[in-house]
Amino acid sequence: MTKLNNKYFYILILIFSIIGIILSLNVGISHDEIHEKKNWEFNKNLVNKTFKNEKFEENYIDKYYGIGFHIVSQPFQILFSKLSKDHLEVSNPGILLLSKHPVVFLMFLISGIFFFKILNFLTKNSYFSYLGTFLYILYPYLLGHSFFNLKDIPFLSAWLICTYLSFKIINIYIDKNFFSLKYVFLLSVLTAFLISIRISGVLIFLQLFITLIIFFLTYSIQKEKIKSFILTIFFYVFFTILFIIFLYPISWSNPLELFNAIKFMSNHYNDVCTMVLGKCIESKNLDPTYIPIWIILKLPIFILVGLVLLPFIEKKVMTDSKNKIFFGTLLSSAFIIPFFLIFNNVPLYNEIRQILFIVPIFFLLGLVSIYFFF
Repeated sequence: MTKLNNKYFYILILIFSIIGIILSLNVGISHDEIHEKKNWEFNKNLVNKTFKNEKFEENYIDKYYGIGFHIVSQPFQILFSKLSKDHLEVSNPGILLLSKHPVVFLMFLISGIFFFKILNFLTKNSYFSYLGTFLYILYPYLLGHSFFNLKDIPFLSAWLICTYLSFKIINIYIDKNFFSLKYVFLLSVLTAFLISIRISGVLIFLQLFITLIIFFLTYSIQKEKIKSFILTIFFYVFFTILFIIFLYPISWSNPLELFNAIKFMSNHYNDVCTMVLGKCIESKNLDPTYIPIWIILKLPIFILVGLVLLPFIEKKVMTDSKNKIFFGTLLSSAFIIPFFLIFNNVPLYNEIRQILFIVPIFFLLGLVSIYFFF
């Protein structure tokens, strides 16, 4: 494995963090941020009323969003709002909204760390992995969103961390022949956090299922480990459900509300349209080509070149069982998840904002393809 001194990487990340935090406090406030504030207030009132056994406002339109990101961001919001109050010419409500921007940016940087770890899993070359990571965090489309997008960037980051943790669990099992409950527990926490941001986070179960299928097709579990595997799955499911309920106050009085959330959000749409090749396409009536077109338009040319080269590098990548599982998961997710969304006619708008989490997957595939081809 080719290695590089980590300290230079973290020095650059620190410098980039400082610049990014400053820039994030100087961008505008998006439409969604007002709703995020209302959602936090709703959930705080919901918690109080639940403990007092009082009725809450059932018709609130955004009641099916959880509080995962709010729990993480509130302490930072208080800190950044106090630090920036005397330096920005913004009203007090505006300061409170802006002060969450640095948290979003930092979460994007955290996604970069796990992007590096996944890329390094596959290439086993830290020089290339560092280079690929910097191309990822400097990618203008994601970098722009990282300054203000309170939903999709934290969602993207949580998805990437879940992907890494699932790979880490398998990596430890193959190397040491046991399932690490520490990482399984962390995966439960991050899965719940992901789903609390958007209920569409349940799609991570589809990716995890893909990983398990490829794992079983590639690697044989010893008979004496089957019981351990079943208990590990039970452990993960139990704590994931527990944390999801905790992060969705609306489910405290009735856990079945989570199924209502999935049903509601699957058909929920804004009455807007998005320009696609000169046509304004309504979010509730998307053409099957909507997702592929926007993915092609948004990905950098070098990543598209890497994706075109994928058929020529498959044998080079899949040299061992680990790479077969990790690369196979990414490749399958990149096609199965968009197909699932298209098949179910899931409403989307604002380009691919709601499915921003699949962009790092295509990035990883493109970079791995370029590495092994050249």
